[in-house]
Amino acid sequence: MNERIEELESGWESEQPLAFVCECSNPACTAPVYLTLAEYRAVRIDALQFFVLPDHVDPEVETAVQATDRYAVVRKLDPDE
Repeated sequence: MNERIEELESGWESEQPLAFVCECSNPACTAPVYLTLAEYRAVRIDALQFFVLPDHVDPEVETAVQATDRYAVVRKLDPDE
């Protein structure tokens, strides 16, 4: 869903934060996370990184690599490690 939001908004290149859907480990979560298009693209450049609400970080499956007041960037843990 977030890829579609980015696709629809990419023509505008707004610097205003947009409502994306939290990418936390809870599959039922649909909470909005506000990022600019530039922030979204910076997170998603790495396929193992996702953005979540700051209080949705799950240390059992991911580690926080960056945090702001609006979102946290998490990197999924390798299950084979």
